[in-house]
Amino acid sequence: MWNKADIELRWSLLSLQYTREVVEVLAAGRPQPVRALVYSATPDNPGFSATALKDLPHAARIIAHAHGPSGANIEYLRQLHRWLCDIGEKDQHINRLMALVDGMGS
Repeated sequence: MWNKADIELRWSLLSLQYTREVVEVLAAGRPQPVRALVYSATPDNPGFSATALKDLPHAARIIAHAHGPSGANIEYLRQLHRWLCDIGEKDQHINRLMALVDGMGS
């Protein structure tokens, strides 16, 4: 999993190409929201794709092959998917994205 040092390195290198915010989310089996840190690429980021926001197969192709300062995008997706499964979250968007990427033989 990502550790705080990895996240801070990524943020310090790319702070002009991402926004960072703390949000509250409802997690399965928890009565109270939990705080989560969300990074979003801005259009200034060379890896940003407006098409990927609307086209999941396109997003999967990018994720399957893209690498950034913190490593392969596919590893980030795999870790996120695994963590969501481990905590009992059923995120259909992430599940479908993971299935599409896995279907590419990455």
